[in-house]
Amino acid sequence: IISYLGEYCMRFLEMPLTIRINQCLELIYKEYVSDQIEQPKIFNITVGSVQYALPVESIIFFETLTKKRNILLHTIHRELEFRGTLDEIQKNTPDEFFRCHRSYLINIKHILEISKKKSDMYVIMSNSHKCLLAEKNLKRLIALTESFANK
Repeated sequence: IISYLGEYCMRFLEMPLTIRINQCLELIYKEYVSDQIEQPKIFNITVGSVQYALPVESIIFFETLTKKRNILLHTIHRELEFRGTLDEIQKNTPDEFFRCHRSYLINIKHILEISKKKSDMYVIMSNSHKCLLAEKNLKRLIALTESFANK
């Protein structure tokens, strides 16, 4: 391996300076471009014997069901029911997810409306579903939606 590297270095050094500079600049540019391309965030979930790799931007919200430890996942295209807890899911989701109520984990990017009425606090999501909003979470949710709007 050392002799191969030595040969490569010698051939590189024997090249005209402009070719060496161009090769280095091309390499720097390729690395820069690959860093700039944002890879879509993926959320992996198993439902029964099927493994799903869902783009995070397609997930609208998660909600707990009355069945013990069952979650209903609402996406742009479908709903999936699986076993789990919101606490477990929250640990594996990116910053754009917010626990607005003990029964809901919502994607901030899918909020259409926030009702601030003390007796009836809720969030309307992009699929027109109404998610309950705990009063203690209102200020934090508004701050988060503003910070995401400014990104």
